[in-house]
Amino acid sequence: MRSTQRAYFLILAINVCAGTTFAAAQTSNKEALVACPGVGPTEPRTAYGFAKATLISLWYARNAVKEVASEMDDTTGDKQTAFGIMTAMMRATKLSTNDFICAKRAVAPYASTNLRLSPGTSYQRENISVAAKFDVQVYDAHIMINQRLLNLLKKPSVTQIELSDQLSTLQVERGQRWADLVTPTALALGMLVDMRPTDAEGNFIKTTNPNEGETRRLVISQQEKKELLSWANEHFPEFVDGTPENKLSDPAKTAKMYLTFFDGRKCSDE
Repeated sequence: MRSTQRAYFLILAINVCAGTTFAAAQTSNKEALVACPGVGPTEPRTAYGFAKATLISLWYARNAVKEVASEMDDTTGDKQTAFGIMTAMMRATKLSTNDFICAKRAVAPYASTNLRLSPGTSYQRENISVAAKFDVQVYDAHIMINQRLLNLLKKPSVTQIELSDQLSTLQVERGQRWADLVTPTALALGMLVDMRPTDAEGNFIKTTNPNEGETRRLVISQQEKKELLSWANEHFPEFVDGTPENKLSDPAKTAKMYLTFFDGRKCSDE
């Protein structure tokens, strides 16, 4: 059971590495000027810190979706003209780019090849570094999609058919990039699992058989678990206000993994 779970996380890491084929945008001076509330130093770096950073990055990604929806909802009445809609699209795209920059900034400190994790095993360091690198590349891809959209909107002459065709292409690419966030999030949560064997109730057992026992313990404390869940519910009000599952944004659906992950597992101090 334990060896199967360990192999599962390693396979996830391999899939993450294999999926990083799209180009990453270079950090620009413009990115450095973006203010990101809630994103700050995370020393010492821990598995808990990475799980929190991943959650913060998903919140910013979810905000990027809301920026677009909010701006387009404002194109009513006198603003519902071709010029008004185009202006709203450009403004929403620029605002969402800022959110993607902040999402990337939240996880970037963990993307180092020589990541120092305290405490942490080489297994944890490798997987967290891989997951963080992939997150960064996903958010860079979103930023690049936004830039392509802005370039399209700025074209002096474009037919409605061409515009619709290219917008739909960007939409499909965007959807895949949302899907790409699921695997590194699963890795971030997986690194919170204590790999020592337990029984079904989370009590440690002694065994030399790698297939015996379960992994019903976490490496984080009850307080850290509470902080993660409280932060999620506070910053994603759609989790508690009755919003239907099919109305959640893709980043919110991924962040909701945090709410189900802890079921059936004890914390390190229980």
